[in-house]
Amino acid sequence: GENYQVLQNRKAFSFFDPIIETGQVTYETAGALGQGERVWMLAKVKERVAIKGSDEVERYLLLSNGHDGRTALKIRFTPVRVVCQNTLSLALAHGRDLLRSHHGLGMDRRIEHAKEAVGVILKEYDSLVQSYRRFAEVPMDSNLLDCYLLEVFPFPNRRPKQGDRSYQEAITRTNRLRQMSGRLFEEGRGNGLAGIRGTLWAAYNGVTELVDHHLAYANAAQRMESICFGQGERTKCLAFAVAQRYARN
Repeated sequence: GENYQVLQNRKAFSFFDPIIETGQVTYETAGALGQGERVWMLAKVKERVAIKGSDEVERYLLLSNGHDGRTALKIRFTPVRVVCQNTLSLALAHGRDLLRSHHGLGMDRRIEHAKEAVGVILKEYDSLVQSYRRFAEVPMDSNLLDCYLLEVFPFPNRRPKQGDRSYQEAITRTNRLRQMSGRLFEEGRGNGLAGIRGTLWAAYNGVTELVDHHLAYANAAQRMESICFGQGERTKCLAFAVAQRYARN
C-alpha cells in the first residue's frame, strides 16, 4: 500500500546496538525463514538466573523483521531452560511483544523511540523470572494437573460441515497432547530435580518440552517457525498464562 515503508535489516536491528555496546548482551545467531520474508536475530543476556536450586534459565531476546507486507518489527523474550533447552514463554501477561513496529509512515521515529526503550526491556525480564520462581513453589496433584492440561489443550470446536471422523480425530490428537504433557510432567528433562518434581513449573515445562522436542516437524525451519512465531508459540504462551493464574490462586 501507499503507506508501506521498506525497512532494511541493518536499520531494523540497529536500535539494539546501544545495549550491545554496554557489554550486558551479545548477538549470538541470526537467520532467515522461507525465502527471506522473515529475518531474525537472537541476542543473549550474559548472566543466567536460577529458578530453584540448580535449575537455571538463560535469557535471550528474539528480534524479528518481516518483508512480506504484513509482519512487523518485533522484540520478544525467549528464555531457555538450561537443563532441557526448552524455549519458554515469549511474552509477559500484558502483551505478546516487547516492541512491535509496523512498516508504515513514521517508522524512523518509532525506531528512535525503541532505542530508548531497550534498557527498560531488560529490567522487565525480572518480572518474568519471578513468575517462573512462583511456579516452582506451587504443588500439583493429579487432579490439578488434569485441570491445567485441559485448559492448555481444550477440546477443539467442531468446524462447520466437519465430518464425525475428522472431529473424532481432532479430539484424539488433543487427548494425546494432554497425555504426552502429563508424562513429561513426570519424566521430562529436569522435572525430577529436587524442589522441581510435582510443581507447576514442572507442569509448564512438560508443555514446553512437548512443543519444542516431541512434536513432528518437517524440518528445522518449520520447527522454528512454529515454536517462535506460530502454533507452538501460541500453545506455550497459553500454558504460561494459565500457569500464572494457578500461581495466583
